[in-house]
Amino acid sequence: MKRKITTLFLIALIATSFVFAKADTEALFKEFRTAALSQDVSLSMEKYEKLSQAIEKEAETLQETLEKAIEENNGRLYYQTLDSFRALDNYSIQREESTALEEAIVSEQNTEAAKWLYENSAYYNPTLTINAESSGDGYAFSIVSSKSCTPGEEVTLPTYIEGTSYAGQLAGF
Repeated sequence: MKRKITTLFLIALIATSFVFAKADTEALFKEFRTAALSQDVSLSMEKYEKLSQAIEKEAETLQETLEKAIEENNGRLYYQTLDSFRALDNYSIQREESTALEEAIVSEQNTEAAKWLYENSAYYNPTLTINAESSGDGYAFSIVSSKSCTPGEEVTLPTYIEGTSYAGQLAGF
């Protein structure tokens, strides 16, 4: 009986910590989202750092709870905890925030912020695209080549390869 009461108390305590941690994480996400949509890059980066720390703490607590559920063979707590883990994905940078930040970063030409967005957003994937066309006596070609690149990465532009056997190809890209 005493063990059952202790277990119930522990579950109630863990559930309470989830509620407070989730509320804190949700508030931080809203602050980040507001900053991102208003294109305040510095504040967005600051808020996202705090949000990431809150998510990390919440994940650690969830991991402990998951282990406790396994130890006690508590299926209900186990599946509730897995659902809470899945819910953490909701706090990632979404397309709308990523696009707003990208616009601000490009207008500011802020390479450091571009690197940060590249590392933290699944929706930011800068790509360099080269279009080349040539025509002459008896030939014409058009080529489009793209390369994904990390912001700040030095990119060597391709050179046109002369000669009929390489017509339509760019070297070094």
